[in-house]
Formats: sequence, structure tokens, C-alpha cells
Amino acid sequence: MCSSMRSLVGFVHFETDFDRSITDAFTTPVLSATAVRIYPRAAALAWAETQLNMTYSFEVANGPHYIVPTPVNLPRDVHASWLSDVAVMQPQCEWVDPEQKTYSTATGLSGTINVISPKHKLNITVQPATDLPSVGATVSVKATIYYDIHDLPENQVTVSGVMVWLVARCSQDCPEVIGLDLDFDLSGIPQIQVPIKEFNDSAPPNLYQVAFLVCSPNAEVTTREVRNDGRGRLTVSDLDFPSQGNLLPSQTNVLFSNALSTVSFTGGELPNNLQPSLGTETQAALFFGLDTTNLNTSTSIPPLKPLPLENITAGYARLLHSASKAFLGGGLSKANVPGCLATERVVFTSSLPQAIVSTVLFLLLWAIAAASYLRSESPQFSLFSVAASLNGSDIPQVMGHIRSAAMPDMNEKDMVAKLGARAVVATSRENGPVLLLQ
Repeated sequence: MCSSMRSLVGFVHFETDFDRSITDAFTTPVLSATAVRIYPRAAALAWAETQLNMTYSFEVANGPHYIVPTPVNLPRDVHASWLSDVAVMQPQCEWVDPEQKTYSTATGLSGTINVISPKHKLNITVQPATDLPSVGATVSVKATIYYDIHDLPENQVTVSGVMVWLVARCSQDCPEVIGLDLDFDLSGIPQIQVPIKEFNDSAPPNLYQVAFLVCSPNAEVTTREVRNDGRGRLTVSDLDFPSQGNLLPSQTNVLFSNALSTVSFTGGELPNNLQPSLGTETQAALFFGLDTTNLNTSTSIPPLKPLPLENITAGYARLLHSASKAFLGGGLSKANVPGCLATERVVFTSSLPQAIVSTVLFLLLWAIAAASYLRSESPQFSLFSVAASLNGSDIPQVMGHIRSAAMPDMNEKDMVAKLGARAVVATSRENGPVLLLQ
């Protein structure tokens, strides 16, 4: 039985993503302080679920590509259902083939580089001081900050949900390495060459190869019925319902762009000599499939080659699914949606005496059935067995005399009454059992 209720679920709107009081005064939206505080928690959840195999909150059972808002304070062991907007993802990660790049007038680490990707309609700003390998490292994997990704042709901060990673390696005149000398194999991956002059103008510039990975959730917001099976496993129906308005598409995409924004430094610590290059355990697993617990960092490591794109895409989808729980469980805001809470209904009652009597009767019937099954076989009642038993019997003769002496209107019951107290008995003879009247 189901009792109707109003469920408080995760809510995403403009104010959850942006600080309106500041954004209205500037052309560039400013992320809200509440959202910024949750981003590290989202990255930590992604690490815990994907690297430590821990389950937080609910899991979607019928597809990894549903992002589902869940009711606030609903226990995992309670059967319930609710209507909610959900995000249906078709995730895809691709290496950008940049067709245009422009440098700012500043040089060295203080300059910027704008990379245009017509295919993805993106303008990506590279900040060498933060996006390229840090001091003491010659390779790096870093997530681009949200404000450096712009949608074209508007050239406004993206609301498409994409996230961009920069994978960089020094290829010429590299600085001194502190710790493990790690290298990447970027062969077959589109990249740009970035010369960086640091502090000594007479020295040749450091030359970096930079590749750009763009991951997009390609999310569509629709409204579905969601059911919890009482074990924390959610099933999303295939039928569409009227929108509940708790996931605004553009603002949900902004969350997707930022949900993993801190994964480069919040996602499981690496050994000190790997951290400057790979960032975190989550990032190392996403790009290179590294199990850092079994990695011997005391010896040289062969150049690391990024995983195939289908593997990276699958890993990105899992990370995004886990990270979104920090927002869609009510961490940012909440909204009321129709829901239904399963309640118990008495179908029949029983008592201990009734259970005892039923058990005894069942055992008795079982014993009778067993005895019937185990009893010795006896001759079948058939025409042959009856005729054979009457061979040598006086029954046909006696019954014939009674019938001959009977009146025409006498019925069979009256003729049997003529037998009086005599009974049919079976006796054994050499040829088998014989029936007699005595």
C-alpha cells in the first residue's frame, strides 16, 4: 500500500550556481559560495566511490547514465517512489584538435593562450602559470577552471556542461625535475606547442606539448518516476511525466562543468613524487588506469600513455554520477515533488496456537501420505481379478437361486436382503484367493 506525500529532493536553479548579487553587476557569472564549498566534497565522493568502492547514498540500478535527485533524509531501507526531473546523459570524451591559437601580448608564465575548437564550439584559455607543469615537474594533468571555458560564438562562460583537462609535457629545454622523472606518451593525440620563457631571457624557451581533453555529459533533462527498492537501489521508469522544475537544464550543466573541477587536487593523495605530475589518485586512474597502491615509485616508470577514449569516457561518467550526489541530495537547495511512501497493510492474521495446530496437522497428513506410499502392493480391482476370484466360489450359484425364486417385481436390494446375515469372505486355495458366502 502506498501513502501519498510531498518529497524534498535536490533542486538546481540559478541562485544555486551563481551569486546573483554579484553576477548582475558583471558580465561574467560568479559562482555562488555555497556551490564552491561543495565542489571539493563532490570530488571526494567521486574518489571514495570509484577508488575505494564505497557506496554513498543511493545507486541507480537500471543504467549508469541517469543523474537522479534523491529525497532528503530518506533511509535506504524504505520503499518509496517520487516524480522528479532527472538528467539522462550520453557522455563523450574527445581529444580536441585545435585549429587556431592566439597568444596574449604578455610572454612567459604571465601570458595567456586562447585555443579555439570549432568542432566543440569552445574557446579555451590556457593560463601557463597554473595549467602547465609546476616547478620541479615536466608533465602534468590539470582540470581547466570553469571561467576559462567559453561557448562560441557568444564567447560567454559555458553552459553546455563540458569539462576540459590539459595534459602537458615538456619536450625541449626542460627545467630540472625534482623527484620522479615521469613522462607521457602523447603520440597520436592532437596537441599544440607552447614555448614558455621563464626568468632568464638569454636561455632558450621551454617547449611544451599540450593536449586538450573535452568531456561532455550531453545531458537531457526529463521527468521520470523513480523507485527505491528498500535496499538503496533506484529504478528510473521509461515514461515521461510533466516537468517538476527541480532541475533547470542550463544550471544543471553548470554543475556538471564544475562537479569535478577540484579532482586535480581533491581525490585521493598520491606519493609525493607523483603528486606534482598526476595530481590525485582519481585523476591518475581516469587518464592512465593507474593503481597507485601497487606502483613502485622508487624506480623509473616507462612513459605513461592515456587510456583509449572509451575507457576515459566510462570513467568520466562514473565520476560525474558519484560527484553529483553532493548536489542532488539537497546539498545546494531543495524542492517539493510528488512522492509515495510504501506502508504495510494487514492481509491476514495468525497466532501461535494456530501455527502450532497447523504444523501438527501438516505433519499428520505427511505421515499418512508416507504410509500410503510405502504400503505393500495389492492386486488391482479389474474384471480379470474379479472373475478369477469367483472361480470355484459358490456366490454365482447362490445368487442364481435367489434370482430364480424372486418375484418379477422384486428389485436387487430385496434380493440381497434374502442373503440374511451371510457375508462374503476370502479364502486361499491352491489356485489363489476364492470368495465364498458364509
